[in-house]
Amino acid sequence: MTESSRTYNLPVLPLKNSVVFPYVAMPISINRAASVAAVEEALASKNRMLAVFAQREAGIDIPRIRDLYPVGSSAMVKLIARSESMVQIIIQAV
Repeated sequence: MTESSRTYNLPVLPLKNSVVFPYVAMPISINRAASVAAVEEALASKNRMLAVFAQREAGIDIPRIRDLYPVGSSAMVKLIARSESMVQIIIQAV
């Protein structure tokens, strides 16, 4: 099986008002508990990967699958910084 044809189970990170493009690194601030949990799950994995999708409506705090656009990107967590109220990460889509 080639690298491009492998199947991965990745934690999902919904983004408000942002879109991630392949090969672009971008900083993201996260304060939703479910999103922090997705980042923690990615960091615990060997490949540090997330599935990143833009939300249709930024006002939804707990998005479901139908609240996300159907096309997203896989992204690797490159750097993480934590504070008391949020987590800041830099991801790079692949």
